Amino acid sequence: MRLHDDCDTSPLGEVCQLNPPRKEIASLPDDLDVSFVPMAAVSADGRLVEVQTRKVGEVKKGFPHFRERDVLVAKITPCFENGKRWLAGSLVNGIGFGSTEFHVLRASGKVLPEWIYYFVSLPEFRRDGQLRMTGTAGQKRVPSSFLEEYRIPVPPLAVQEKTVGVLRRAEQLKEIREQANQLTNKIIQSAYFERFGDPSSTVRWPRKTLADLCSMIRDGPHKRPEYQSSGVPFLTVHNISEMGFLLDEVFYISPEQHEELKRRVLPQRGDVLYTKGGTTGIAREVDVDFEFSVYVHVAVLRPKRDLMNPTFLEISLNSRYCKEQAARLTRGIANRDLVLSQMRQVVVPTPPLELQEEFTKFVKRIRALQECQRQSAHEINELFHSLMHKAFRSDLNGHS
Repeated sequence: MRLHDDCDTSPLGEVCQLNPPRKEIASLPDDLDVSFVPMAAVSADGRLVEVQTRKVGEVKKGFPHFRERDVLVAKITPCFENGKRWLAGSLVNGIGFGSTEFHVLRASGKVLPEWIYYFVSLPEFRRDGQLRMTGTAGQKRVPSSFLEEYRIPVPPLAVQEKTVGVLRRAEQLKEIREQANQLTNKIIQSAYFERFGDPSSTVRWPRKTLADLCSMIRDGPHKRPEYQSSGVPFLTVHNISEMGFLLDEVFYISPEQHEELKRRVLPQRGDVLYTKGGTTGIAREVDVDFEFSVYVHVAVLRPKRDLMNPTFLEISLNSRYCKEQAARLTRGIANRDLVLSQMRQVVVPTPPLELQEEFTKFVKRIRALQECQRQSAHEINELFHSLMHKAFRSDLNGHS
């Protein structure tokens, strides 16, 4: 990684306290309310989607603690690769506890917490961390030694403050565009319920399992291949969204590795990708023409075209009814997994194919609008990543 040649650097372990010692919470009363953050509560874009309140006595022995403006970074696969991290804030009584699969970084006086947060958001940081993971397949973790040794640029605090302000404004632009995309997606789901009813309360159409509806349900390789800077795209959970494929941060493998992997599964146009690890239960139809491979945490569903339209299957799987099923069938706590045998049990409403096709035409019209929004979002993401790289190369702040 060569992001900081023009700036003084230090190991993260010298500018941060990594996983603060438990002695600092020893005096907290057991009946004190504190925030509790499970892994599922943190999104891949650095947001907190859920927070719980627990008593200190319930969590102080088994879970890592943190305080306001500490940075949490997932250490387990696939959560680390997906970018799960959070800058802690608005904690009950200023204290939080969280999943054992988080590393906690507490900034010293040399760096701002936001500087740390944006630094660990870099794709290069995640790629380097993946190479240092230890453990067996499915249980690999980033060791604390990687964080302690990893070097970070350390410009003057005034420069950090200026840079963080620019990055924050760029991130706000990203959020505005993502909200617009989410609103468009809600229109599709609302139309789905209006036309076909809520399957959780109304039995209007026959219901079939994915095992009945698909001629193939298969996941990617269970052993992660070697990544390289170019080659054949290798998609992970991070690249799968209800709004489309997220291709701003893509891993690549060699054509030789791809040839080997596609003997197991080769996604084709009209298949539906379905996330089964980390963030489970997100579906997206394959609507691209380039070849790619997928990781173990992504399943490839091939619908039987005489029973199920691929677009309709995707919209159904992203409905609340199917998401709730996927959540119930998912196993594990920190390393959550929707195994294929359980996935095959997910039940989908199956109206006549002509009605599915009619609804698909409506979806295609909405997606034409989404494509314009997606192009705008891509340009904003490109700007944000460009600013991020300039910041940590010191081009943006002029420090050398």
